[in-house]
Amino acid sequence: MKTRKIATLILAMVMALALALPLGMNAFAAGDGKIVITPPDRLVLTSDDAPQFKAYKLFDVLVSPDGVNHAYEPTLEVEEWLLTTDGSAFGLNLETYIRTNEDLTALASALKDAEFEDSGSAELVSDGNVEITGLDYGYYLVTGQGSTIETSTKPDKLAVMARGAMVTITSAVPTATIALKADAPTLTKTASNSAGGAFATPISDVKIGDTVYFKITSEVPDMTGYSSYTYKITDTLGAGLTINPSSVAVKINDEPYTGFTPTVSGQLLTIDFTSAFLTGFNSAGNEDIVFDAPIVVTYNAVLNTSAAANNGATNSAALTFSNDPDGNGTGTTLTDTAEIKLFSITVTAVNNETNALLPDAEFKLKKGGAYVQFIDNENGTYRVATDTEISNAGTTKKEVIITDSQGKAVLQGLNPGSYTLENTVPPEGFNKADDESINIVAANVAREVRFSGGSQLPITGGIGEILFVVIGIGGALAVAAAVVYYTKKRRLSALKTH
Repeated sequence: MKTRKIATLILAMVMALALALPLGMNAFAAGDGKIVITPPDRLVLTSDDAPQFKAYKLFDVLVSPDGVNHAYEPTLEVEEWLLTTDGSAFGLNLETYIRTNEDLTALASALKDAEFEDSGSAELVSDGNVEITGLDYGYYLVTGQGSTIETSTKPDKLAVMARGAMVTITSAVPTATIALKADAPTLTKTASNSAGGAFATPISDVKIGDTVYFKITSEVPDMTGYSSYTYKITDTLGAGLTINPSSVAVKINDEPYTGFTPTVSGQLLTIDFTSAFLTGFNSAGNEDIVFDAPIVVTYNAVLNTSAAANNGATNSAALTFSNDPDGNGTGTTLTDTAEIKLFSITVTAVNNETNALLPDAEFKLKKGGAYVQFIDNENGTYRVATDTEISNAGTTKKEVIITDSQGKAVLQGLNPGSYTLENTVPPEGFNKADDESINIVAANVAREVRFSGGSQLPITGGIGEILFVVIGIGGALAVAAAVVYYTKKRRLSALKTH
């Protein structure tokens, strides 16, 4: 009996309100209302998203001809629900509750749980929006969640929600528009060769042993209606990077923020925001933690010797975040990767006549007038020496690189730029090769150096030389004999005259 009296009281109040409105108020026309749901600029809804959006009619609406005055009458479902334990928590006058509460998340959640029958038909239209059509004029609660289209560069999905959006459809305004919020924050990862330098990806102006600076950029999510919130960044460093754990820092709205816990386990960096992140959201004294304020995480790592063999290193970040204010659900937003690129030159020594591979060809690599110093990996590969290794007299460095038994030498850990490959010693039996100009731009380089053998000089002791020697000796003997004969003849003549 008490329940019926309360329901009768609600109806009486609504009728009184309707009678108080000017004559000529338009009644609830049916069927030609529409709700258009639009995603944020950076997101695109898919055809699978359309059925996820639901419109629940809460009130019929009476509107004056000039569109100024509105009278709201609860639907029968709402009237009955307000008399239940869950519904009574919002008071007997739902219109008053809606007008006096900015945060309607709790109401939206309770109405969804009531499993009201939704209205209209939702579909994806050509402009990428979702439309719910065939709606009576009235006041609607719209719920639902969509996601971005998958792409080759961003294969993950961003969740977007109509979290308890309320709209009115009337004869004056038969189409209502809801702009979705990106409840999943975005995430970008970049790198720089200096703390104050320009951040980008990929970068290649670093060498082994240098410190590389990383930046992760996101934004404060809308945490309205959450009793707890997960916001955790996981960053996976490639084998070529050694992190400096003490360098991790966070700024929100360009102000230092300390409400996080960084942990490093092997090549995994985890940055877990504490409960202070949620409690500080939109609260007095925390003006920086507001929706969409930029979050910037920075840290640095050393590019170690493993990066040479891997042609650099990668660093991938991902964000785990809460996506259900009514539960404990989490989602993972777009992952993003920063790349540090190094390059290699593969030198192959080849017999120009037979194409056979030639071992033991010796080379030097010059850049900017100086020879590059290498560490010999003793497997046919050479790594660019670090500055520390170059300055350390106890470290064995090599300027000369030698092709292995397969005729190859691989020079690793190089930066982009112009190089000159000089053949200092050719393979045995071959002439030196000309210098090679090599320009590294954005890819590894393979260079084939071809060697030719020289023509054989005449052999000493050949028949021409023997004949020359024989003739030469014979001529000398003849001359000597003639001299002796002439001298003896003169002596005999002299004796006869005396």
